[in-house]
Amino acid sequence: MYKDDFLAIEGHDELFAPQSKEDSDLFNRFYLKGYKFVQPWDALVYHFTSRGSRFNKHAGGAAGKNSEEWLQTTTTNMKKFIKKWGTTVQHDQFMKPIVSPVYKKTINIINSNPQLDEALEPWSNGGKDIIVEINGNTFNQQDFQVIQKLNDIIKDSGEIGEFKLGNVKITINSLNEYQNELIKNKL
Repeated sequence: MYKDDFLAIEGHDELFAPQSKEDSDLFNRFYLKGYKFVQPWDALVYHFTSRGSRFNKHAGGAAGKNSEEWLQTTTTNMKKFIKKWGTTVQHDQFMKPIVSPVYKKTINIINSNPQLDEALEPWSNGGKDIIVEINGNTFNQQDFQVIQKLNDIIKDSGEIGEFKLGNVKITINSLNEYQNELIKNKL
């Protein structure tokens, strides 16, 4: 990529510093900006992962063994990625990014517990456009799968209103999409 292209999307989002998920965030923003991706099949890329914190023996890692430092950073940054994009990292079989619509969502939990609060926190970005209501006493793995695919479910619904999937009640007050605002690192 050229420096001007990198700067056109304001470079790396500091949210993901020092590492982990910053590349997926860049690819999503380039994709939304309209850049075309070219994947050469005869290229060689050397990653410095083995010299970074992931396998660093001074951080508790080893060849093929993730360090605690890297595990903590990648877990934290995945939560930040989910909060920003509303999904985990998505790509097709050729590693081209898939960007789902981004909505402003609030998740209201009754009968919660600390584990459920922690698991669902990244999936809520504090918006009032979409209100999700769950009951911690009935929330299950299938309901969590609904939460993980919620942006695409909302897009497919195509209308304002209320509906229930499993134990998840979804109220759509607005179908405004915000993913294009993320090109410049801000929501």
